[in-house]
Amino acid sequence: MKEGRARTGLHRLGGRQGGVAAAIRTQIIQVYHSIKRILSLPSDTHLWMCHDYKPAGRDTHAWHSTVEEQRKHNVHIHDGTEEDQFVATRVARDRTPAAPVLLLPSVQVNIRAGQMPPRDANGQVYLKLPVDRL
Repeated sequence: MKEGRARTGLHRLGGRQGGVAAAIRTQIIQVYHSIKRILSLPSDTHLWMCHDYKPAGRDTHAWHSTVEEQRKHNVHIHDGTEEDQFVATRVARDRTPAAPVLLLPSVQVNIRAGQMPPRDANGQVYLKLPVDRL
């Protein structure tokens, strides 16, 4: 992380198969503490989100923010959000939505910190999807 800037990523966790396994609850708690660490950075720290799915009511993408903006306006975790509240919200939320349409292509770019995959033998850059595994 460069001083005054941080790249963040919060992925969708499972839980659509009924109850939430202890391992998934542990992951949600780890996400909570990771986000709290980010929100403990100075207020003017710039944040670049790995993705933005434009929630209903917003017409523009918002992949850039600051710690202060997230502390005030993040719908999942903001100033005053306790661990139990965050876990309950994520468990309820993650039971219903389908995976985002661009999840698999996004992961391929996100794990490379925004860089595209290397060129193929023919000189083209491809995002590859294992269609027999979906």
